[in-house]
Amino acid sequence: MTGLAAICSCPQKMCVALWIRWVKLNAAQAGCGLMPVECFSYSRQGRKVDSSYACWSPAWPGILAVYCPYRNHGCVACEPNQEKEMTSTVFITGATSGFGEACARKFAEAGWSLVLTGRREERLNALCAELSTQTKVHGLVVDVRDRAAMETAIAGLPAEFATIRGLINNAGLALGVDPAPKCDLDDWDTMVDTNVKGLMYTTRLLLPRLIAHGRGASIINLGSIAGNYAYPGSHVYGATKAFVKQFSLNLRCDLIGTGVRVTTLEPGLCESEFSLVRFAGDQERYDATYAGAEAIQPQDIADTIFWLMNTPAHVNVNSLELMPVSQTWAGFAIDRTRG
Repeated sequence: MTGLAAICSCPQKMCVALWIRWVKLNAAQAGCGLMPVECFSYSRQGRKVDSSYACWSPAWPGILAVYCPYRNHGCVACEPNQEKEMTSTVFITGATSGFGEACARKFAEAGWSLVLTGRREERLNALCAELSTQTKVHGLVVDVRDRAAMETAIAGLPAEFATIRGLINNAGLALGVDPAPKCDLDDWDTMVDTNVKGLMYTTRLLLPRLIAHGRGASIINLGSIAGNYAYPGSHVYGATKAFVKQFSLNLRCDLIGTGVRVTTLEPGLCESEFSLVRFAGDQERYDATYAGAEAIQPQDIADTIFWLMNTPAHVNVNSLELMPVSQTWAGFAIDRTRG
């Protein structure tokens, strides 16, 4: 069982309780009935005056009860009708493999409701069936590049998934490693349509739902170090990730006052199906890329995103760049053939 306590304010006593913490109870603890799981202190006029306890009971599924010493003196967060529902919903694109699948598993384990998208119906259905034993899951077989299909899918979300607390814009790809003069324009179109336009469509269509959630809602956009540092063969892929970073910064400006946070997560060398797609299924090249490197794994990314979404609601991590310890920056290239 996981839960998030309320921030409590009592105007009559000029006191404020500040406590935000995720807690988990195991089955043995949950069987004990009403369980104090955390204590937080009230302060009044700058000094500590009393404490309150957050409790959980099997009789109240999905709710934390807060005992407040000022319960009968106007503390609005402690009124019976002010108990806070703890269910949160996260919308994850590209959930059938790699980072997206790892995020789906991580958030399901924590009890979040999931809306998962993917193009591969069989994989998506299997994942939804598996995770539905842990939490509520709604799958959408849809391509983020298809604006009309995304509009229809999001408009048709069931009521229980209507308010979104988190959006993970994970769907994206890189195609090829050849230098620009040798690239296929169709590959460039696919990267722009997915990494740029697909992310734009998903974000814009979900903004009203994220804003409706308000304080604590988060958008995590998957960028890349390729958007920060140039390297041969990155061309359009790196440019799309540079777009993701700037779009995220601009979006933050537009969302001021809504409580919605925006973060660009920029991984370096990561081992996932993403690279196998980039190498057109060349397993030998894939294996050689990661041999001995101890690359970042999808679970590392999922853990990082989960942390980002559960930082205190007043904190926005604008961008976060990750590399494995084995990776660093290359030197500048120099052409010495022309003297």
